[in-house]
Amino acid sequence: MRVLFVDDDPNMHRLVELMFRDAPFESVNASSARVALHKLKNESFDCIISDLQMPGMDGLTFLEKLLLLNPDQKVIIMSAFGLKKLAETALASGAALVLEKPFQKKQLLQAIYSVINKVG
Repeated sequence: MRVLFVDDDPNMHRLVELMFRDAPFESVNASSARVALHKLKNESFDCIISDLQMPGMDGLTFLEKLLLLNPDQKVIIMSAFGLKKLAETALASGAALVLEKPFQKKQLLQAIYSVINKVG
């Protein structure tokens, strides 16, 4: 199983690396939506986790471009507290789940397994 984690915050990358250290899947980081789209040209992932607010290309635009490339891609959008409307838009646009920041390791892993194991 492979998971792509997309966030512009290097601290989030370090935190997720620690959280995923013992996870039974490979985690790959991307520092921006553009970097993630480039990786997706040559690699595939069982789940993509993307921040909603990023400079350059935000999470909603990334989600839209991503689902044009692969409509079946499983995507979790991370949303900071207070962005309920944007989170609702992400779900309506095709995100499988919205995970509110900050989150605990257990919440993140449950979200990944829930999305990957979801049928339909």
